[in-house]
Amino acid sequence: MDYNRRKFIKGMVIVSAGVPFSGALASVSETLKESGYPINFFTKPLDKYGPGFMMDTLKMAGDGLDLTVRPKGCVLPEKVETDLPKMVNMANKKGLGLKMMITRIKNPDDPFAYKVLAMPCGYCMQVKMVLELLMI
Repeated sequence: MDYNRRKFIKGMVIVSAGVPFSGALASVSETLKESGYPINFFTKPLDKYGPGFMMDTLKMAGDGLDLTVRPKGCVLPEKVETDLPKMVNMANKKGLGLKMMITRIKNPDDPFAYKVLAMPCGYCMQVKMVLELLMI
């Protein structure tokens, strides 16, 4: 069976879309919270659903989120100064931690590098720079 990254992401989106309608993760989530090991989820599979749906879904499944701040992500780089504080407030209201964000900044000459990398400092977030691999 030919299995690639795109098929995996499509499968994750399909599974993620069904999470709010299932009580199956509720008991697992409570068990994990009691264990003291926080579970954060990467938001890329949920980026296209909107922040409200994303926060509700992730609240049922874990303790926090790793936010995508890049083109086609939860927060667009050009809107990071306005949208990142909104996402942080939404996460805080749901009791979710927002400790890390993933960007597509590859060099310091990127036009949004300073804004994107400076914003998380006020929220005590780590920044993970991810080099995207292009699939041919």
